[in-house]
Amino acid sequence: MNLNHLHLHVQDLDRAKRFYESYLSFEERRREDEILFLRSADGFDLALTPDPRPASMPEWFHFGFRLPTAQEVRDLHQRMR
Repeated sequence: MNLNHLHLHVQDLDRAKRFYESYLSFEERRREDEILFLRSADGFDLALTPDPRPASMPEWFHFGFRLPTAQEVRDLHQRMR
């Protein structure tokens, strides 16, 4: 079983879109009403909805993406800084 999609509420839809496209190689698939759908190269769908006051999440909340090597993780982290 694989995770198919995730739906997040974000404060700034355009900023979130740039982040996922620039750093994680997602591509815009479509927009429906205010929901933006992005897809990764391996078919994972991410839905983003603008929300000026998204609900707070626990401090430990996160989701991870897998890269082929630890060095690629370090390189991406460096690009994000």
